[in-house]
Amino acid sequence: MRRAKTLLDLPIISLADGLIVGRVRDVVFDPTGGRIAGLLVREASLLSDARVVPLERIRSFGRDAVTVPDRSAVQPSLRVRPVRRLLNSGVRLTGLHVLTEGGRDLGTIDEVFVGKAGEIVGYELNPGMVEETMRGKRLIPGAEMLTAGPDAAIVPERVEQLIRRPEQDVEALERAYTTSEALAEPTDGLEKGTEGVEAPPSSEGLQPVPTAAQ
Repeated sequence: MRRAKTLLDLPIISLADGLIVGRVRDVVFDPTGGRIAGLLVREASLLSDARVVPLERIRSFGRDAVTVPDRSAVQPSLRVRPVRRLLNSGVRLTGLHVLTEGGRDLGTIDEVFVGKAGEIVGYELNPGMVEETMRGKRLIPGAEMLTAGPDAAIVPERVEQLIRRPEQDVEALERAYTTSEALAEPTDGLEKGTEGVEAPPSSEGLQPVPTAAQ
């Protein structure tokens, strides 16, 4: 789990020839699909189309670089219409108000957390109107996002109670995830065949509240 903003300005490296084919200028999210749709490499201008890398062409979101198979991974947005549509939707997740289906304002999105495969793990919520009864920022699980528009993101009613749980504290979740990754690191004495094997991300505290039908 990492903050999406840590991807900004990372070089995009072609594995075929070791060249930098661009840098991450922005992250294009698909909130309904619960994932990163692609990376913006160059914004559109009067004379040229935006250049993007769709998620399907990304080999890895590394700590110091994003890797792609080759230079053809960077494409005009006209060739990747789902990414182009999201680029032109006017939706900016950072600062977006989060409302329940019943119209309760839960606060605003401060940050998006993503996993190693580009999935949206959760949204860091600045509690705003509910902060009097809740200390610290909370994480709304990515799967709870119903829709996101230019003016508001919509979540189920149960999210209001979910974010009040102590285990939804962002700092605690980051510490837990960091610990799980450290435990997955290979150490001296491990067989060579196990190097690079990673433990799956911990999902503790990220499960939706059970409903009566479950």
